[in-house]
Amino acid sequence: MLRPKFRETLKGAHRFDFREVKDADLHRSLADYEENSALAKKIGTSSKTEALVGARINKTANEITLSVDIFLVADGQMIGQESLVTSERWALRR
Repeated sequence: MLRPKFRETLKGAHRFDFREVKDADLHRSLADYEENSALAKKIGTSSKTEALVGARINKTANEITLSVDIFLVADGQMIGQESLVTSERWALRR
């Protein structure tokens, strides 16, 4: 449900497009891509993209942190990172 909404928002607001990355290793964390530029370069090249966006969410008892990294495929280096931290107490909803 989130993915179609994200895709729609991205296409309507930016010059970028959203693609599924089929070669991604789901066992790797975003930190792996931050530490090893060859990983981002390999996946981006095989997906025929110019940049990759990765996100991670960390929930603790008192806050939620959302971090987004942007990698340039040409060299595999991270070119931007943004983190949003909530200070409110969150509860899981079912």
